[in-house]
Amino acid sequence: MAIAMLGYCGKILRVNLSNGNSSTVPLTKRDAQLFIGGSGIGVKLHYELRTYEKEPFSGENPLVIMSGPLTATAIPGTSKLIFCARSPLTRIWGESASGGDMPVYLKYCGWDGIIIEGRSEKPVYLKVDENGAEIRDASHVWGKGCYE
Repeated sequence: MAIAMLGYCGKILRVNLSNGNSSTVPLTKRDAQLFIGGSGIGVKLHYELRTYEKEPFSGENPLVIMSGPLTATAIPGTSKLIFCARSPLTRIWGESASGGDMPVYLKYCGWDGIIIEGRSEKPVYLKVDENGAEIRDASHVWGKGCYE
């Protein structure tokens, strides 16, 4: 059975804001079966990255953003993104979920998730497409509210 049949694209985008590099992390069929959903795979990635040894506010503490296998399907209410990192409040696992269009568009670009590491010297945003990520200057929106 191909990984796509399990509801996954088979790859995770890894971006380092400190040096501007990005790479692809493969999502294996085995991991997709053992660590189901965005939370499960997020936990696995955090364990592999040894985030339990990192300071929560440091650039070494990655933000892992993952979608699940039902994202971008016709099943209502299943298009979710899981945001996970080591919590600065509890110093253990921290997780939040969101819906909307972002998880669907991430899957349409061929990515199951994004690992964001490092720290930028200035405000930036990520432009993500099927080829990877481009780190762009966000100074023009820094400090503005949602309606601006």
